[in-house]
Amino acid sequence: MFKKNVLFIGIVLILALSVVLTGCSNSAPVDNPDAIDNEVKPMALVAGSASSGGANYLIMSGWAEIINQNSQHRVTVEATGGPASNIQMMGNGDAQIGVVTMSLAQPAYDGKGWAEGTKYDMMRSMFGVHEAFMDGVTLEGKGIDSLRDLEGKSVSLGPAGGTPALAVPPLLDVLGVNAKIVNLGQGDSINALKDGQIDAAIFFGGVPRPAFQELAASHPAIRLGLKDEDVKAITEKMPEYSIGIIKAGTYDYLDKEVLTLRDRYAFVIDKEIPDEVVYEIVKATIDNMDKFVAVHKSLNILNSNDALLDGISIPLHPGAVKAYQEAGINIPEKLMPPK
Repeated sequence: MFKKNVLFIGIVLILALSVVLTGCSNSAPVDNPDAIDNEVKPMALVAGSASSGGANYLIMSGWAEIINQNSQHRVTVEATGGPASNIQMMGNGDAQIGVVTMSLAQPAYDGKGWAEGTKYDMMRSMFGVHEAFMDGVTLEGKGIDSLRDLEGKSVSLGPAGGTPALAVPPLLDVLGVNAKIVNLGQGDSINALKDGQIDAAIFFGGVPRPAFQELAASHPAIRLGLKDEDVKAITEKMPEYSIGIIKAGTYDYLDKEVLTLRDRYAFVIDKEIPDEVVYEIVKATIDNMDKFVAVHKSLNILNSNDALLDGISIPLHPGAVKAYQEAGINIPEKLMPPK
């Protein structure tokens, strides 16, 4: 009888203890019973940049250091072939973040142009960085005043796979121009132009372009671009571009202000990255904007929070939306995440 009582008491004590322990394990606040499940876990993310030592590599590396120091997440920067390579890496799952140009990201997002048949619609924007202008050059006496005059002419668009090499042919198609495309680096393009081996060269980037200034110092260089009406027509048809201005005096041969296509570099992230992770990353960027702008002189255009979204055409990640709304930054309707 005694043994039975002891056994019964033991069972009661065990049950009582289990109730106490269960109560402890469910000690999350009553108003948020899923608090433990909702904790943001640190993530390790790979970011595709560009060639080592280039502006995009330096900007991405400086930004990654800011994120690594001001958030719980870790960003590792990889040297790549640039925007097109970064988009493909993200599509293959080899990177979660990439620096891209809108001129390449928008057609890739839509599965058109250089990415015909493959939609890279996993991209979501976080913020814009520096800008790039379409900038071309030719020599007097070639009968070339604009892209419309390149019919049958040889034009270098930089290395194959680069932004101008992929972005300019669709522009020529819009104009109905059939040019002979050559893929030479910037220095080789200028030398080939001097030697009469090509008729023109077109690049995207900051202005003035030192290589063009060098050419103008020894040869009768003239600007190669789009007519103002063509710039306006293309920006209305292709959302990846906005209207840019190259000021008079930017080059010795430029005596008046001209319109050109403005491209925008941006950092994009895979849409599958959790909202709270992206929120923390974008918030850390906004909160440390002074440090970010100091990374590279080309980031001086980020002189206001609104400049982070100017010229962007790829939809934002929901986590980025939360960070912008919290910071009181206006978000254009076109950038809201697809439903």
